[in-house]
Order: sequence, then C-alpha cells, then structure tokens
Amino acid sequence: MSGSEVVHPHWCERSECHVGEPGVLYATHRSQPVVGCADPDTGSLIDVTLWTINGGKPNILLEFPDGVEEGTELTEDQAADLVAAVSRMLAVARG
Repeated sequence: MSGSEVVHPHWCERSECHVGEPGVLYATHRSQPVVGCADPDTGSLIDVTLWTINGGKPNILLEFPDGVEEGTELTEDQAADLVAAVSRMLAVARG
C-alpha cells in the first residue's frame, strides 16, 4: 500500500467522507446519516452520524438540519448517557 492511499473505517460512507479531498480543512470520515424524527412536512428534525476528524477517535454527531444551531458532537460515553436518558423518558411517557 502506498503512503497516499486512504484507509477508511468500515463504517465510512464514501459519499460523506472528506478524507483525501484536496483543499479540505478537516479530514473527516463520516457514516451515512441516520435520520430520526422525520417530519413529513418539513423533513428531518435530527440527523445522527458517526464521524472522526483527522484520524481521531470516532464520535457521534447530532445535527439539526432545520434548526439554527450547527449541532453537537458526543463522545461514546456522552452518547450512552443520552440514550439512557431518552430510554428513561420513553418508559415514563409510556407509563
């Protein structure tokens, strides 16, 4: 393998990936977005992707395409805490 070949993580979606592109400020591997809470009128309310920047540890990126904020990046531990909190809220809502 030559030094210029890009090695992608198994979860990297090539159409979302920016590693090896000329002139890119941040080399990011990205997974295909998982669209959650899709509103039939306005589209996606939240997109979730796995990504890593410049070869670092993968994080979970939450983006709000129709919102004013850029989104937020979570570590594995933060994502696990969020999932647990949402699961607890769902259990309460379901009674």
